[in-house]
Amino acid sequence: MTMRVRWLGALLLPVLALPGCLGTAAPATPMGGPVPPATVTISAAQLPTATTPVTATSVAAMPALTLAGPFDAATYFARPGAVATPAGLPTLAPITGGGDLAAPPAWAYNAVLYQVFVRAFTPEGTLLAAAQRLPDLKDLGVNLIYLMPIQPSGTVKAKGSLGSPYSIRDYLAIDPAQGTEADLRAFIQTAHGLGMKVIMDLVANHTAWDNPLITQHPDWYKHDGTGAITSPQAEWTDVAALDYAAAALRQYMIDVSLHYVTADDLDGYRCDVSDHVPLDFWAAWRRALRAAKPDVFLLSESGGTTMHDHAFDALYDWDYSNDMLTALLSKRPHRMIVSPLSEQSEYGPAFLRARYLENHDHDRWAQYHTGGALRASSALLLAINGIPFLYAGQEVGTTVRPDLFEPNHIDWAAGDPALRAFFKQQIGLRRASPALSHGLLSDVAILPNNGLAFLRRAPEQTVLVLFSFADTPQRYTLTGGPFIGTDLRSGAPVSLTAGWDAPAYGMLFVAVR
Repeated sequence: MTMRVRWLGALLLPVLALPGCLGTAAPATPMGGPVPPATVTISAAQLPTATTPVTATSVAAMPALTLAGPFDAATYFARPGAVATPAGLPTLAPITGGGDLAAPPAWAYNAVLYQVFVRAFTPEGTLLAAAQRLPDLKDLGVNLIYLMPIQPSGTVKAKGSLGSPYSIRDYLAIDPAQGTEADLRAFIQTAHGLGMKVIMDLVANHTAWDNPLITQHPDWYKHDGTGAITSPQAEWTDVAALDYAAAALRQYMIDVSLHYVTADDLDGYRCDVSDHVPLDFWAAWRRALRAAKPDVFLLSESGGTTMHDHAFDALYDWDYSNDMLTALLSKRPHRMIVSPLSEQSEYGPAFLRARYLENHDHDRWAQYHTGGALRASSALLLAINGIPFLYAGQEVGTTVRPDLFEPNHIDWAAGDPALRAFFKQQIGLRRASPALSHGLLSDVAILPNNGLAFLRRAPEQTVLVLFSFADTPQRYTLTGGPFIGTDLRSGAPVSLTAGWDAPAYGMLFVAVR
């Protein structure tokens, strides 16, 4: 669908104003607080468009969306325009065009991803112990588990006492300290029984120095001018770079990937440093996996859009965490929504990003943000488009990032159960709401005093989302309504014809009618 792009005017969300009043709807949420008496109302013409490079799609300008039967991503989402084919690649259909590349599986648009480092996830550090925690993750509301590498780590040139999980010594083995392939199969079966999908890391760019492939197939590796096998980067001394000029290597990596999908019912892969591996390999790899399992899900750590068009269902959003941090520090909340909105406008709503505040390569978000700021930023992650991506321990506010090279585990006892309850509520809200899970993002408005508003719109539902990132109570005025509906968090009726009394770091999700 082609979407007209424009700033919020006198339309569905015509004027969001601030420190004024968004009226006193029924106490919209349990997050109420004292409100300053001053009221300021701004008009659409006063919105700071000159300083905000983001654009928003007008709901009024959008064609009506209808769905027949169950949610079908291929027909609900349509990316306009042709997709250019990189030099050297065979002509491929764009990702929504069927043929070689069918659309991402429908379930991916409703996914909440949760990353697990098995070695650090439990005191035992095993797949069997991790499987025992799956009911807890089911209760949290996540439905897509991503396992970091569980193969044996290399010992030659290893970093730390355990070596990196991304230094693979044997692609077709499971680290004995973490379990067996039967344990992996049992983990996946348990997850499936709970309604969850499981993907795991594929490290296709490099191997450990003691991987048998080095001696069996030295031609599968890159060599320097002296003929010696090299590392992919100078600082990655614990791994050796693979060379995809070797056709046999390509087939081997496809066979490895097919093994876990067919033998263990794995649901897909997250691919490490995937932009270091030729795109035409990934295209052939995808076709093989889709033939074996049509709803397989393939996530690229790398962010190039051609990866999405020709090989992957979703890409990492490398900007979102930094954008959120910048927004919180600079008190410019529109920065929090730049990439989600601009990508939808430029590439179409079928374009999927996995958005995160932290992962194994980042410091813990709670190390720098606490209280209301931590909750509000976490809630926004779960309110925007794309696939929200959590790292194990994030939901309880742990501040220690697990060491990749040494024995350690998450200290769950030191976590915050109240924060977990908040995450559970927000995840449940997203998954229960068609608009929040797979709706279009539109009508972004920047409110004075660090506020943000936008719509999520699906055929079944439209939700007005309001955030105050101010650390003091605010009163926001909204004109152009009436904005009448239901508070999704409390179930109470809401009328925002007068305004919203927002507590510090307040939030409101209203199913409008």
